[in-house]
Amino acid sequence: MDSVDLLKGSGGYEMLPGATMDDMRTIVLPLGTIVSMTAELKILRWWQKEEDFVSTSSVVRVEP
Repeated sequence: MDSVDLLKGSGGYEMLPGATMDDMRTIVLPLGTIVSMTAELKILRWWQKEEDFVSTSSVVRVEP
């Protein structure tokens, strides 16, 4: 399976400080599939002229 950009075409997100957000995308996979997932977030603080980068990864097996 190729890499999938779940936010492609979304235009990105703009959030105010202290905001919370829930977002979900689904991909149907066969049972027994092992998938490596990585989520990355770049936070640009334009008023401070700096940015932060947060990344997390996980390997999961699709089970019933």
